Amino acid sequence: GMISCDWEDERNWISARTQIEYFFDKHLNIQPNIIRIAEYEFKGNRALKGQITFNNSCLQSIGEEAFWGCKGLCGTLHLPESLETMGGAAFLGCENLDGKLVLPDHLKVIEAYSFYETGFSGVLKLPSQLKVIGWAAFKNCSNFKGELYIPSHTIKIGMESFAGCRGLEGTLIIPESVEVIEANAFRDCRFTKIVFMNKDTKILRPIIGSGFGSDTIIVGKKNSTAYVYAQQFNCPFEPYDRKYDFK
Repeated sequence: GMISCDWEDERNWISARTQIEYFFDKHLNIQPNIIRIAEYEFKGNRALKGQITFNNSCLQSIGEEAFWGCKGLCGTLHLPESLETMGGAAFLGCENLDGKLVLPDHLKVIEAYSFYETGFSGVLKLPSQLKVIGWAAFKNCSNFKGELYIPSHTIKIGMESFAGCRGLEGTLIIPESVEVIEANAFRDCRFTKIVFMNKDTKILRPIIGSGFGSDTIIVGKKNSTAYVYAQQFNCPFEPYDRKYDFK
């Protein structure tokens, strides 16, 4: 009979399905032999629909833009403890991933745009070994809720990394380890206080941005960059108190 769909489309669909079957079983759990998912592997793959899981996985790396724009992905994303590296924009624009995001503890870098404009909800728990949060890594993830804890190994918080995360609130503690926070890192977040543990953390331009900026209380030590920042951007300032050491 007549083939109702365009042959080119059908061929693309079959190749998309074959690719999914190579990496995942019929329940969308990763195949046990997969160690890496290459860059661009599933970019824009419209056949990939549902919740992917990584049970009993030995996956070590996910390449950049690997799942870019996979709008069929939904639910929770629980990345495996075996994962060591993940490229930039890996899940960018997966807006229907709307459950929890679970990140492995020894992931050291979250690259630029990794989870930009995803729909994750609940509390965002960052990996305990995390060193670098890339540009716009969680930008416009507006469904995350509650407090955010920056791990004690983190050195750099990139530009716009949490911009537009309007559900983040409460007290944000910037640990001793943080050397630099880039511009607009927390723009439009709703933190009531930002506590700087290190008096020398480099703060680039407004980190809170307009909107909630001037209401956020900056807590810092004497002669600190936090104090200078509060003066410069007309934010209320509170001197640092030992009670924040144990939060």
